[in-house]
Amino acid sequence: MTDRPILFNGPMVRALLDASKTQTRRVLKPPYGTLEYIPDGTWKPIFTKTFPGDRLYVREAWHTNGRIDHMAPRDMERRPDAIHYAADGPAPEWSPASLGGRHRQGMHMPRWASRLTLTVRDVRVQRLQDISEADAQAEGCLMDPEPDEYGGLMPAEIAHDNGIGDVGWDSARDWFANLWNTINGPDAWEANPWVAAISFDVHRGNIDEVTL
Repeated sequence: MTDRPILFNGPMVRALLDASKTQTRRVLKPPYGTLEYIPDGTWKPIFTKTFPGDRLYVREAWHTNGRIDHMAPRDMERRPDAIHYAADGPAPEWSPASLGGRHRQGMHMPRWASRLTLTVRDVRVQRLQDISEADAQAEGCLMDPEPDEYGGLMPAEIAHDNGIGDVGWDSARDWFANLWNTINGPDAWEANPWVAAISFDVHRGNIDEVTL
């Protein structure tokens, strides 16, 4: 078992918080290490850096009280109550984090400030476009509660409170393809890269405090 950080943007953090997101896909970049020859004449990566049983602590955009804006995260006092997470909107008035702290990127969030812990259940190596309809839903797609006229559950026609993706797609896969391009740039879906498809359970709490 290994502990690793994992970065999510605000909408994805909200999807984790509302339990609509239990999968994420991360691009595998060469050199891959161990490869397997497959019938289409290409090579498939075998391993990733993430394995079942690993714990991932979520990094996200954040700020603290403006009086310590001059401090690097490594030098800050460990005060989780003084952290405010950008995904939650404006900090409550008179809270320890409400006094104008500067925006800090998630990549600079220290381990002690993380509020979400993911335990990895499964990791698969696949092409991005091999994602199934069910897996696309697990990426955080809001679904209508009732089947449509064809018996399928389509992405909801209302915006999701967590803010990810668009509405009105014919399938969760189409929704996810649009979301992928929104995050990774135009034509990112069409590039069809090798990805690690990571399934996980979400736990609210810091990795060093939550009971798993």
